[in-house]
Amino acid sequence: MAGSTKSPFDISYVGRALRFIGWIAVALNGFMAVLHTDLYLVSSSAAFRVGLDRDLRRLSGGMLVLLAGVAISTRKEWGRLLARKAVLVSSLFGLSSLVLAVSGIAGDAGPTVATVSWFAAVAYEWYWLNRADIRAQFEGDGSEREKARILRLAPVMFVIAGIVAVTTCDVEIRARSVPTPAAKR
Repeated sequence: MAGSTKSPFDISYVGRALRFIGWIAVALNGFMAVLHTDLYLVSSSAAFRVGLDRDLRRLSGGMLVLLAGVAISTRKEWGRLLARKAVLVSSLFGLSSLVLAVSGIAGDAGPTVATVSWFAAVAYEWYWLNRADIRAQFEGDGSEREKARILRLAPVMFVIAGIVAVTTCDVEIRARSVPTPAAKR
């Protein structure tokens, strides 16, 4: 069909994959955050604090992935818009590589490449969710009970993820300044 805007795949596959990845990330990083919290409380080690911050960042990112997966799986326009908002909030997680690149501690181009790559990926996700063939797979809004539940929970998740992303944006600098056990000897 000439002029068709048919997508090469069904958007529901993307939603299911994101939900799966999100659940795995939330479960694993939630467990690791609990473990690092216990270890930090027992030893007050800077290394465990850095590990805890990294786990909280990954846990928050997993929450955003899970939220985007659930939103996309609805195949409703409000779900697509909610996934776009999750993409915008996820851009805050790129601040850690930006802070590292600006600080010059790394001494190489790696953090700069990571920063540019992160923001390029976020921009592509935004573009992808706005493509005509993707937008065509979402139906108009409805008044379902699921919509009310997700839309009440989403701002809380966005705020938590945003606060974690911003308050821990220096985690890579702190990780590089933590002395290793071999350096202490």
